[in-house]
Amino acid sequence: MTSGDVDAESMRMYLCSTAIMLLEPSSRQCYDLWLDALRDQTPIKIKMARAQIEWFNAHNAHLGLRFDTNMLDQLPSINSKPVAAPKNVDESIKKLCRYCSKPLGDQHHIVQCQCTARIGHMDCGEGFFNEFKGKCPVCKQMLLKRHDVSKYLWWNAKSKYKI
Repeated sequence: MTSGDVDAESMRMYLCSTAIMLLEPSSRQCYDLWLDALRDQTPIKIKMARAQIEWFNAHNAHLGLRFDTNMLDQLPSINSKPVAAPKNVDESIKKLCRYCSKPLGDQHHIVQCQCTARIGHMDCGEGFFNEFKGKCPVCKQMLLKRHDVSKYLWWNAKSKYKI
């Protein structure tokens, strides 16, 4: 094999991988969100772009699809508040709603996807589900509604998404 053949083959592989990244819907959404975050540079868009690219890279590496870390370096850094160390946990403290930060009662709603579970009031969870049309804003997977927390919530979570 001559060096020209090697160069042509590497160029063909590069073009094919670029085409796959732009034609595959979830990678295209990541790329568009990254471009939008670079253009507008609002904190929420930057955080969402960073989170979505990191999630995509973590979950699609086995397919050979991965965004370069230089893309994350190009996003402006956000001055985030330092996370406070947990104090002595008092069991009598009520759990708070993920959406409105008010104490949860006995009735709560869980919206689960592949990347997280959001627990909150029934109305708040339903509003979140409807706002994003049943798809997670981070991983773009279908949201599953749950009404109770159990030890089985995370067992075989990936199999819930198989068709």
